[in-house]
Amino acid sequence: MCVDSQQQNEREKEVCSIAMVGLVNLQTSLLGEYVSNHLNCRFSIIKAKSQKIDDQYDLFLVDCSVFELEEVRSFIDRVQHLHPDANVALLNVVKSSAYVMLAKWPIVNGVFYSDTSETQLTNGLRELLNNNLWLPRGITDSLVEQLRTAPSDNHANVKLTRRENQILNSLANAATNKQIAFDLKVSEHTIKTHLYHIFKKIGVRNRLEAVNWITRN
Repeated sequence: MCVDSQQQNEREKEVCSIAMVGLVNLQTSLLGEYVSNHLNCRFSIIKAKSQKIDDQYDLFLVDCSVFELEEVRSFIDRVQHLHPDANVALLNVVKSSAYVMLAKWPIVNGVFYSDTSETQLTNGLRELLNNNLWLPRGITDSLVEQLRTAPSDNHANVKLTRRENQILNSLANAATNKQIAFDLKVSEHTIKTHLYHIFKKIGVRNRLEAVNWITRN
């Protein structure tokens, strides 16, 4: 057996601890049981707001499907302040949403999309517990592209209407066109028209680029 395999097996034999940040329900309980059985770890469920983060877990797994973007960002900020070397991963992230850009935080080392399979989740958690990164290719490409792009003052010249800003904020929270239309009491066609003009104003081609623009500005 090679040295790397031996080290990985020794790591898995140790009892690791994962803190699931989300709601206490049947789904998270079943997930906890599955992860505990496959990774030989302790699995706890904590609440983002009410639970004091006193314990140093090996991994914080944040369920983004039950929290607004600002709530997740606030939790990450608290963890980073208390435990600068913490290990955080985001679960149930919607592709092309602003949540993916939270991967820019130094302690966010993993992202799992909402369509992640059980096998992918297990493999990813194992890598994270071994102090490796688990980020989808699209996110790493986006982060690298941002590093390679020179800063711009274009934001100061962009004039968006109140309605356009409402739509952009909804976009940042991973809302679909149908959801935005329902919230604003307009048709989906109207939302598509607004998005066309918004994209043209801020100089992007799609929703992901728009989310990246929101994050930068």
